[in-house]
Amino acid sequence: MKTIALLLISAFWLPASAQETPTPQQAKAFLEAHINAEVDINEYNKAYELLKSHKPGAIVVDGKDIYKVIEATTVTAYNAGYIYLDTKKLSEDKIKQLTDDIFSQYKNGMSFSELIERFSMDRNPNAAELKFTDGQMVPTFEKAVKEHKAGEVFTVETPDKGWFHIVNKNEDDRQINAIRAEYAVYKN
Repeated sequence: MKTIALLLISAFWLPASAQETPTPQQAKAFLEAHINAEVDINEYNKAYELLKSHKPGAIVVDGKDIYKVIEATTVTAYNAGYIYLDTKKLSEDKIKQLTDDIFSQYKNGMSFSELIERFSMDRNPNAAELKFTDGQMVPTFEKAVKEHKAGEVFTVETPDKGWFHIVNKNEDDRQINAIRAEYAVYKN
């Protein structure tokens, strides 16, 4: 029994020490010593609220996430709903049949949200209103959304991944606020 208790104490004690939040000095030294990703944290990201009031050069620590603010900027935002069909599980004929059925039901007044619930194969809770910015989606999907106008429904194929999407562009592209920052995950 003592052996089990000692193992349990060790199992809980070691991860807790490994999850230490860095001090401001540790965070600064860590950023200077490591190659960091430069990221745009936009309004859709919860870290934006944390960073938006900081000036360029500020180092902000959120748990193990370390940010060094570079500048305030804007990015282009997109909003689209989608129905996903898996081409690895469905034949080409079945996808064509489903696509025709989905377009028909949409034209006859069924909401795109209802069609997502009925037909989409990935069950993403954000599928009706997928908000993203440049570089966050697979290039085929992102390019297609950029090429269409709000209210248009269209298809997007990504054959190398086995993906087929029926997409409804919810709104026109717009500029949103973002913070460009260096980003690293602290490891002690």
